[in-house]
Amino acid sequence: MKTHPYRLIFSLTILVGLVCFALFTARLVQSAAVLPHFNLPHIALLCLAARLLTHLLAPQRTPTPTAAPLAAVVFGVLPLCAGLVTPDFALRLALAGGAVMLVTDFLFTAAADRLASAKATPLALPAAALLLFLAMQAFTAVWL
Repeated sequence: MKTHPYRLIFSLTILVGLVCFALFTARLVQSAAVLPHFNLPHIALLCLAARLLTHLLAPQRTPTPTAAPLAAVVFGVLPLCAGLVTPDFALRLALAGGAVMLVTDFLFTAAADRLASAKATPLALPAAALLLFLAMQAFTAVWL
């Protein structure tokens, strides 16, 4: 099977773009509504959802080396273009997005490799992604 090195970034771009579009539309319809900000658990959720979607489409055994810099570009540019963040916050969001993508890509690939070596149910990998998301939320609560 031919590998596509940018499949993960394409799925991440689609997910982040859909979230930015939904937040932009919600702000357009209800300008007085209080919308959620991008923070580390949201970034981790988007990264893990993109990685899970990519893994379900075509399983990959190794982490993607270009995922972190391209994820930084995705998390920096798309919310800025949608008008959801200021330029200085977009820079911080890009740095956090690249770091979170690097960590989640490594941990998810390790969990997928471990689950592939044994007999596991089809829901084991989404459960591992959910546990990684909950661990990121706990880490954020302790760290910040």
